[in-house]
Amino acid sequence: MIAIQVGITSLGDTLFVILTSTSIPKDEWILDSGASSHITPQLSIFSSLISLPNHLDIFTVDGSTIIATHHGSLIGQFSIPSVPHITNLSLNLFFC
Repeated sequence: MIAIQVGITSLGDTLFVILTSTSIPKDEWILDSGASSHITPQLSIFSSLISLPNHLDIFTVDGSTIIATHHGSLIGQFSIPSVPHITNLSLNLFFC
């Protein structure tokens, strides 16, 4: 069973949906319409991984920044090129 909490907050004309969970399996993907890229912390699903010449700053809904230092192609049920690897991310986000 997956326990998900959804919170909605607004800032000016922008609406943010905040999703948190404590029991999403590591191999599951969350569809995220607010994301600008697919991102994952899972090294094992990359078919190739390349260091970025300059790190990539990714801004989260709470205003904090997470950093990608590598990107690569994913393997599995689908193939996606150039996906950032985020070490301290707790789940996989699929941009939709």
